[in-house]
Amino acid sequence: MDRDKIKRISSVVLLVISVVAFGISGFLYLREEHRVDDLKKSCTAETEGIIISIDKHTEAHSEHVTAHTTKQVKETYYLTKYDYTVDGQQYTLSEDIRTTYPPSVGAMTTVRYDPSDPEKAYTGSVPMSESNKYLRFMIPSGVLGAVLLISVISMLKRR
Repeated sequence: MDRDKIKRISSVVLLVISVVAFGISGFLYLREEHRVDDLKKSCTAETEGIIISIDKHTEAHSEHVTAHTTKQVKETYYLTKYDYTVDGQQYTLSEDIRTTYPPSVGAMTTVRYDPSDPEKAYTGSVPMSESNKYLRFMIPSGVLGAVLLISVISMLKRR
């Protein structure tokens, strides 16, 4: 096999992998956005909740500073558990929240819940979406796919 053919095949394989990664990340992103929208629409009732526990944890990820450099970013989250009561039945809600000022155990907060399914609930005005973590994969794989597509097209034109 000649060198050009090997380059074309490897570029096409990388392009396919990039497109698949982009597609999967895009699907997961849209699914997460739909989940949050559904939660916001269905949780129309409110009750008071009390924070029963908080566990702090940190997640690190790489963030692009320029086209050629990245930096490690650490984000602090608080896995917060709330107890709330609907129609005499007690429920527990767990949420991972990111905030500058963490809440404290025993603090009261508003819990929005679905009247037909009180276990579906969130606190605050808007539930936190995890869709940004899928964008971290979608954007680089899309850029890589575009670069590979251009290189495959230019190689095919040279033929």
